[in-house]
Amino acid sequence: MWRVAMGSKRSVPSCDVECVHADVVHRLAPLLDGLDGVGETMSIFADDTRFKILVALSRSELCVCDVGALLQASSSSVSYHLRNLFRVGAVKYRREGKLVYYRLTDDAIATLIGAVLRYTGRPQ
Repeated sequence: MWRVAMGSKRSVPSCDVECVHADVVHRLAPLLDGLDGVGETMSIFADDTRFKILVALSRSELCVCDVGALLQASSSSVSYHLRNLFRVGAVKYRREGKLVYYRLTDDAIATLIGAVLRYTGRPQ
């Protein structure tokens, strides 16, 4: 019987004995090669402010001022989060005169945002 305990603060059950299934481990090990750094990229979804920015950018290109107004946040806070999103390749920008506009780098990010919203039962 499979058990799901989302949000449970109880400890996670563990095996009572050491029994490595070598065939399964051998088959899955190559899948894990080259995944270093993926966690850092996915951390963009671990911060509520960054995630809100991503959701907004999944709907429209926005200038930094618009993002600040949406979040009711300072320009320094918005710039900090946009810099982190840019660093991991989630957003790109263009300059238009004195304004800087941000957008998602590609549709894959929007797809991930939709998946996270569905998984958490949030409105899309």
